[in-house]
Amino acid sequence: LVSEEEGEVEVLKNEQCEHPQYGKGQFTLKVYHMHNKLPGWLRALVPKKKAVLREESYNCFPHIETTLTLDMFSKFKVVIRSEHLDRDTEADNVHNLSKKELKARTVEYIDIVSSKMSQGSTADLGKEDPTKFKSAKTMRGPLKKNWQAKAKPVMCAYKLVTSGTGHARSSEQ
Repeated sequence: LVSEEEGEVEVLKNEQCEHPQYGKGQFTLKVYHMHNKLPGWLRALVPKKKAVLREESYNCFPHIETTLTLDMFSKFKVVIRSEHLDRDTEADNVHNLSKKELKARTVEYIDIVSSKMSQGSTADLGKEDPTKFKSAKTMRGPLKKNWQAKAKPVMCAYKLVTSGTGHARSSEQ
């Protein structure tokens, strides 16, 4: 059990696994106790044992799949699928989405050097800031503007984030 600023994280499982689609990897199950992170008015409404975020993750690099669920909203979930590709070109459909899913998809490009953190972010990258960091092992870095055109090799992480309740909608009544 790890305490993190009024919240607690429990690592319930951290074990080798065999994912049916991705093969061998590491499975983790974590529980985040969030009650102390909720605003006071919401803490009054939500029981402490329901203010729990569960994270199930299969790390079968280069494939990673993480599912987040909330005990207080048992039907709601967020799934994050990541594909890491050793290339510097754009891949159009690495997650093998259907035509309908492709049409509904929104693509966001994130440049780790030029993309600004959201206003009010409390993140401080410090020594890990890619515009300041230089690898002693590979002698690469720090990264400058237009780094993608010059850096070799480049690994791209393609993330697909989906959320929902698992209920199918119907227009029939």
